[in-house]
Amino acid sequence: MRNVLNEIKMMKQALKDASIAFAKADKSRYIKEGMLAATVVFVAGLYLVSDGGAAEAKQKSKPPSRDPLLTLRNQSQATMPSRPVAPTPIVTSSPGVVSPAPARQQLAYNQSSSSVNQPYAGSTATSIVPDAIANAPTPSIPSANTRVISTEPYVPPTSQNLIEAGINYHHVTNDLGNWFGQFLNVQYQTDAWNRWSLSLLNQQAFTDEGQSIAIGNTHIINEDWYTTAGIAFGTDASFLTKYRVDVALNKKWLEGKNLITTAGLTYSKAQETYDDKGLLLSAVYYTPSPWIIQGGVRFNISDPGSVFSPSVFSALTYGYNKRYFVTGKLGMAREAYQLIGPGAIVNSFNSYNGGLDYRQWLGKDWGFNVGTEYYTNPAYDRLGGTLSVFMEF
Repeated sequence: MRNVLNEIKMMKQALKDASIAFAKADKSRYIKEGMLAATVVFVAGLYLVSDGGAAEAKQKSKPPSRDPLLTLRNQSQATMPSRPVAPTPIVTSSPGVVSPAPARQQLAYNQSSSSVNQPYAGSTATSIVPDAIANAPTPSIPSANTRVISTEPYVPPTSQNLIEAGINYHHVTNDLGNWFGQFLNVQYQTDAWNRWSLSLLNQQAFTDEGQSIAIGNTHIINEDWYTTAGIAFGTDASFLTKYRVDVALNKKWLEGKNLITTAGLTYSKAQETYDDKGLLLSAVYYTPSPWIIQGGVRFNISDPGSVFSPSVFSALTYGYNKRYFVTGKLGMAREAYQLIGPGAIVNSFNSYNGGLDYRQWLGKDWGFNVGTEYYTNPAYDRLGGTLSVFMEF
């Protein structure tokens, strides 16, 4: 009798320990596993009850299925292009300016339309420095049918290096001087955790001419977090920033790591007495289809006068890696100051812009990019574009 009581006590204690462990554990995991086990048992029971063994033997003696829908589905699974894993629109902090797009397992390309290739046009307009997210890595999206759970330390996937060269040209109204520039962008992966970018620009704009250099870095912390940073310097041309610094922290969300949010800080100093301090908040979502959606807002303070000059931007991309990408972009801003030439300044106005970019691979590792952009404010309109060739290695 005493032994029976001891056994009962031990069973009660075991049940109590199990209930405590279950309360602390992830219940959704147990529910999923329980549903899976129940499904397996149910299917096995149906198989046995319906004499599945005999049915299977008869099925094996039949010729292969000629179901055209099944055949078509299998062929499509074998030949269908993968989801976009490269050039996705990474919008810079400047309103409506979209930096090129990288592979989901790679780092963003600096396309000809990125901020490093545009003159500085004002406190919230385009600038020469690579925005902190311009070289941000994009998430690695696993197959929908595959979920690998590994206990090994995380090592980020490396990506191809990139070199891109091109020109830009914009017509500017009111005789303020057209834009014409040449640029060179290079991205190089030094190790699995760091990728560097170098951008050189020679630009004519607003009847002036100058050069700039920009250096950027992306550092991967772990599977979910990474940082981006950039610094740039310009010559004494009135439309270029004297220097600018960008830093940002990026986070990947969701089970597929296909949502990226960014919070960044910027400080820029113009050639005159003006400077800007900004906070950037943005997000990129990689849909299950070949669409990529991006949007963000920038809160900017311009001095002198501590003028609030916010801006918003959005971009939509469609395409496939190693084939083509089409990106549309829109932006608007409340600008505090804009330098439109030596000693020529406009201030406190709204601006709007939009554009379309097309990136085409002509071979496995090379191709071209062409983009158009329209910008307008009360002082002038600007219409133009960029053309570049790129090579991955």
